[in-house]
Amino acid sequence: MKNDTLKSVLATGAYMRLTQAGARDPLCGFTRSYLNTLILPCRENNYMPPVRNFSLCRPGLKRGVRLVDVASLRAFVEQQSSQPPVPQPVPATPPVGASNVPSVSSITPTNEAYLPAWLYCDNSALV
Repeated sequence: MKNDTLKSVLATGAYMRLTQAGARDPLCGFTRSYLNTLILPCRENNYMPPVRNFSLCRPGLKRGVRLVDVASLRAFVEQQSSQPPVPQPVPATPPVGASNVPSVSSITPTNEAYLPAWLYCDNSALV
């Protein structure tokens, strides 16, 4: 049954219903939350959703059915696949044997914040 519905949606290129929470989109495999970032205005898409959709609601009711335009979703996926991949920054790895703890000789007045507070006590009264 689900396979027949998917084939009919793919053949007609019409609309598909937004998936239930916890389920994946049968067309692309997207989660509901990712589809929401594609269809609803939000910070991730600069408040301009790239995929067309609408809510089908009966008169007098507050809630309806969210429908996603399959052709618009396909166009978005194809546009993303045609763009060159964004290079990810490679984290710098410390040399072998190096540690993140500064040595005593490397402590200068610029990084005194790493020293414990008891080093700043005036010990002259103890002598």
